[in-house]
Amino acid sequence: MMEYLKTREGRKMIREKLAEVTGDLEEAKEDLSFLLVRKRGSPMSTWWYHEMIIKLCREKIKLCEREIRRWNMYNSFSKGYEAKFDRELDKGLAKQVQIETIVPSKVEGKAPGRLKFCCPLPEHNDNTASFVVYKDSNSYYCFGCCEGGDVIDLYMKIYKCDFVTAVTSLIN
Repeated sequence: MMEYLKTREGRKMIREKLAEVTGDLEEAKEDLSFLLVRKRGSPMSTWWYHEMIIKLCREKIKLCEREIRRWNMYNSFSKGYEAKFDRELDKGLAKQVQIETIVPSKVEGKAPGRLKFCCPLPEHNDNTASFVVYKDSNSYYCFGCCEGGDVIDLYMKIYKCDFVTAVTSLIN
């Protein structure tokens, strides 16, 4: 089946299924919101009827979300992403990249074997130079947000990507 998914027809089928399930999900969410509004506004309808309908809508939403995750996984396989996981990743080569080259801010201070920056991590808005790069170990530590690691960790946090993407980006 995986070979079929890599063909043009397979990718077309995946896109159609994703569109279909996404439409079903949106329809179920609209139904649920309509029923929730109607439940509050209609004293004439019985409580158990609404509870049953709302429960069925919520179950349909869960099923649609599960189907979307499954078809997205098939979509990623159809694009050949499994080849990234099959080949050997050269972590050692990625760790040799100098960490100060990927820090997007300018150097605020220097000390022997260290460089100080404003923290480039997205969840930390830093105005002072609390982000220290250690040149000898090619690692970093931010004293403001207490985050630390190597060049791969920093790349993953700055660009919000996974390990495989970070390693391949650093190598290239």
